[in-house]
Amino acid sequence: VLTPIFIHNIDYIEMLELRQALDALAVELCMSHLNQEVINELKRLLKDMEDFKEDEDFFTLDRKFHLTISKYSFNSLIHNISEIMWEVLEKTSRHQYHIIGNDLRIVEHKQILDAMINEDRDLAKLYSVRHLARTINEIKNEK
Repeated sequence: VLTPIFIHNIDYIEMLELRQALDALAVELCMSHLNQEVINELKRLLKDMEDFKEDEDFFTLDRKFHLTISKYSFNSLIHNISEIMWEVLEKTSRHQYHIIGNDLRIVEHKQILDAMINEDRDLAKLYSVRHLARTINEIKNEK
């Protein structure tokens, strides 16, 4: 994925704030296409995150979890922007990503997925927003 130069100059917090809006919309749209295959893929990624929560592989699994949701939103613009943001994050802000632990990320991903499975759009979106809000707050507190 080719990324415009200007996106490499943004702040990690700004990217997380944008992700709050995009991820919540991706969750909502994904739920319109949710089937057992998608659920199983997200559950497998969640299980792998639990197995690798202290490993560098966690970043890749976290990325795949969120990109799977954006992929199954079937909105190519949301998915492409999400891919670009994760690519930039990997290249420019990965050290900030690792400032906070992964245990709460796993809990929050499970909350998002459970709400999706239970077909509770509002709760799934709320959990998605809260997930990134907590991340933003923890990063700000580390500065």
